[in-house]
Amino acid sequence: MGETVAYRGMRLTAREIGILAATGIREVEVLSKPKVGIFSTGDELAQPGEALGYGKIYDVNSSSLIASVLEDGGEPTFLGILPDDYEAIRDSLKREIEKFDIILISGSTSVGAGDVMYRVLEELGPPGVIVHGIAMHPGKPTVIAEAKGKLVIGLPGYPTSCLTVYREIVSPLIRKWSGKPLETGKEIIGRAAERIIGERGRKDLLPVHIVKDEGFLVFPVPTGSEAISTLSRADGYVEMEELRELIEEGEPVRVKLLTDRIADISIVGSHCIGLELIMAEMRRRGFHVKSVFVGSSGGFKAIARGEADLAGVHAFDPETMEYNVPFMRKFSIEDKAILIRGYKRIQGLIVARGNPKGIKGIRDILERRDIVMMNRNKGSGTRILLDYLLKVEAERMGIDISEAIKGIRGYWNEAKSHNAVAIAIKNGIADVGIGIKTVAGIYDLDFIPIAEENYDFLIRRSSMGKRAIEEFIEILREFRSKLNELDGIEAGDDIGLPISP
Repeated sequence: MGETVAYRGMRLTAREIGILAATGIREVEVLSKPKVGIFSTGDELAQPGEALGYGKIYDVNSSSLIASVLEDGGEPTFLGILPDDYEAIRDSLKREIEKFDIILISGSTSVGAGDVMYRVLEELGPPGVIVHGIAMHPGKPTVIAEAKGKLVIGLPGYPTSCLTVYREIVSPLIRKWSGKPLETGKEIIGRAAERIIGERGRKDLLPVHIVKDEGFLVFPVPTGSEAISTLSRADGYVEMEELRELIEEGEPVRVKLLTDRIADISIVGSHCIGLELIMAEMRRRGFHVKSVFVGSSGGFKAIARGEADLAGVHAFDPETMEYNVPFMRKFSIEDKAILIRGYKRIQGLIVARGNPKGIKGIRDILERRDIVMMNRNKGSGTRILLDYLLKVEAERMGIDISEAIKGIRGYWNEAKSHNAVAIAIKNGIADVGIGIKTVAGIYDLDFIPIAEENYDFLIRRSSMGKRAIEEFIEILREFRSKLNELDGIEAGDDIGLPISP
């Protein structure tokens, strides 16, 4: 008797509720979870699941913000996508603002003709806009306002900027309100694997990719805040204060994590359905796998920089007519990496079922103006092979390849994977594209074989002792029969064995 069993501001978990019940207390007054209304703005946005019209992109921010608010203990409600229109934004905010404790709205925050958020919030005050623009990158155009007694935060429209500002400004507020502790534990100390450059005069929040080594190697993610690939590649971000311009290679750095777990194995390079099978089995066995598909050249570069443990590669060298091995020398990584035998794949032209355009081969791409192609990204092994085949065919025809390329419809349309090429053809966006037979079969498309190639695995020597790498090689060998079941893939007895010194 006489003991205090609960205190003001205490978060009530199952333990505290049980203690209250044991003392006969049936009800207590509590502070409710913050109710958070979420808008996205932009004429170009469509909700995930809808068909994309011309010039449209999917709304990324609302899904990220809803998940973030739930994680932080709030109660999110998605209120829709608003056009870049002053009256539409103003009227929607007026209608919804009193139903929520906080309103988050992404996009339309920059100073420009189409960015109207700060003007709407100024009208809805007083006091209206409290902050418009913060000395932080990404996130400079952030708006903080009070309207009708409610907090309204205008977040940048670019996905990486939006999520980063949320983590820095909004997350601590919602966690404090809901009684959750701040996420101070979601940080690691790593070592800068290369020089990281910021900009003096503002706080830079620089997205980084992390590779487990003896400690953690921290690499800057080189793309901009507008790119979804930045969000997918970043494991966290590094804060660089206003008076700093760079972090030197080897310097200790504190990384605020965007993920709950650093990958056990980082795979950067060329995509393949066979590789997807192996990665799925690794995940089933409990490994955290991170994959970024940037093409074979990107894989060689990532291994050379130490940015990846493993890369799937199928780079063709026209000078030696060999796959992959010559690029060990070209990228000067003979002492940094080991090339492991993978399997053979059949490359060719993917066309619609029934081949309605009657496409027969590479010459059709050079000669005909009634077909549209979907190309692969520059630096991918498939693109290297296609450019070689186009050059050879142009020489046979007695035409200049640089001039011939100008006449190829769709040559500059680039897809980042075989799947993306197949989807473009399946949906009638293109008539032909180069890709592997396996993918053509998956999408029920016709296939014209052109070449057999080697798809191998490049492994960083310093990663060879990792359990995840050992498991990868073991699964690769175990899955030989499964790989051979895939149409267009042939795995031999030497699968998983070294093919380089």
